Amino acid sequence: MRLMNVHTKKLKEFFDQDIPKYVILSHTWGKEEVTFKDLDDPDRTKMLGWTKIYKLCQKARERLVDWVWVDTCCIDKRSSSELSEAINSMFKWYQKADICFAHLEDVPKDEDYYQDDSSFRRSRWFTRGWTLQELLAPDDVLFYDTRWEYITNRRKIPDLLSQITGIRHDIMSSPLIHLPQASIAERLSWASNRETSRTEDKAYSMLGICEINIPLLYGEGDGAFIRLQEEIVRSSYDHTIFSWGIRGPWTGVTNPDTGLFNVSLNPDGQRVLANTSSAFRGFNPLIKTDSHGVHYMVTHSGLHVELRVAILEKSFWNCALAIFNSIYYPGEKSGFYFMAMPVASLQGWSGEQSPSGAKFAHKIFGNSPFFIPGSLLRRAIPMSLYISDSAPVLNQSRTYIKTYLTSWDWDGPINLDFDLLYELGYTLWDYYPPMIESEGEKSLVLLRHKDLTLLRFHSPNRKGSILVMISPTDRTKSYWAVGTYTTDESSAWEFLLRPDFRRFDFHSLLCDSSLDWSTVIPIPGENAATPTVISLRIADRSLGAVSD
Repeated sequence: MRLMNVHTKKLKEFFDQDIPKYVILSHTWGKEEVTFKDLDDPDRTKMLGWTKIYKLCQKARERLVDWVWVDTCCIDKRSSSELSEAINSMFKWYQKADICFAHLEDVPKDEDYYQDDSSFRRSRWFTRGWTLQELLAPDDVLFYDTRWEYITNRRKIPDLLSQITGIRHDIMSSPLIHLPQASIAERLSWASNRETSRTEDKAYSMLGICEINIPLLYGEGDGAFIRLQEEIVRSSYDHTIFSWGIRGPWTGVTNPDTGLFNVSLNPDGQRVLANTSSAFRGFNPLIKTDSHGVHYMVTHSGLHVELRVAILEKSFWNCALAIFNSIYYPGEKSGFYFMAMPVASLQGWSGEQSPSGAKFAHKIFGNSPFFIPGSLLRRAIPMSLYISDSAPVLNQSRTYIKTYLTSWDWDGPINLDFDLLYELGYTLWDYYPPMIESEGEKSLVLLRHKDLTLLRFHSPNRKGSILVMISPTDRTKSYWAVGTYTTDESSAWEFLLRPDFRRFDFHSLLCDSSLDWSTVIPIPGENAATPTVISLRIADRSLGAVSD
């Protein structure tokens, strides 16, 4: 570890037990930062970044500390091995510092930082990926404004920092004590709204917080976050890492030219492991894990895990619910809930298995994980299971899918035109069965003559959902559709599997007295007295929503 002497401004390297007391800087990078190689330049003191180094040394001298560490100049980033060692050690370096000085260069002097629109709350420092560990690792953090005037410290304002960052108050009050108690998914959720200059750093900045080490491979992009999770899987028994995207959207791309929402398969939702930390946004810290002693690992055949599986009856798609030990406990009246991931086996649940007796399955299209009552575990089967990403057959071309469905009495595609709902802010959030695809700016649902389809449109900014049920009329190449608005925000699979989670039950859903199924759907607006009314229109193998 290289440290800068506050008197001479010279660097010196220390090892392990020889490291002296030092203070450390937390900041956001700007123009003309002084790097390791710039320290040999006589004009370094004229660079904009020199001011923060000078001020840090001044503050350290006031505390009678002779050494400081600054990430801009104490690491020779030209050496990949040194950079890798530094990033893997950085959380520990911040943790062992005498104190951390956080310079918020966009916060003016003498501001009431508790105000809702304060510059402190809106500081860029709270939006960057690397400053997350710099907030949590040190014994304390002293915040300074643009002129290096003291603002406050972390210990004094845990409530405000909790509001700004979304980190629980108890963790913000005593990070070193309570951080180990936070689940992996909760920790990753703290980074979900933060940005880094390089994609890989979204993963690398979480190494210390997740208590792991991995080699650095700049250029791998989102692969870094996958490697981060794979290493977490290898070193922990925390099932919450698979609990990302709970009730999250399965589709969605906004056309930059038209501004309209375009349905497309979300590649994130097809994976067992998340693609980015943003997938953990909104994670509920009440979700915990209890999986000690449960074997699981990432292999070339997918996630190999021992868990309980609820096989769904009369499912053409061989669907099942893989039940993880990711537990939600809202209170005594509700009891325990367990996370269920929709999976399917192309061979069927009595078909092919590995030499070890494990079954093969894949995460299925159309619905993110959700929670089921713990009472349902009684009929679930303990199983050793390989879960791979979504089946490649459903990623093929429409021509291939049509050929694939020929032996299933394929009824052909139905074009979906729900631009009106997209304009109202709704998204095709989830659906059943998993046969929806994009073709240009349009989406299609592919049906057999026996299939019923349930589409759930949801808006993250509105309460409630719009359900649309589609059914082919037996062997007549025609179909009918009805819809309803509901304040129940359950997923498509939850609607169809209730109450016993044994089978997909369209009939019971259609007969549910709490749902007003019709071809005309009133959608509450901001003014409840004037709802928006839409009608379902069927014409030429096309289904859409029109203003009534």
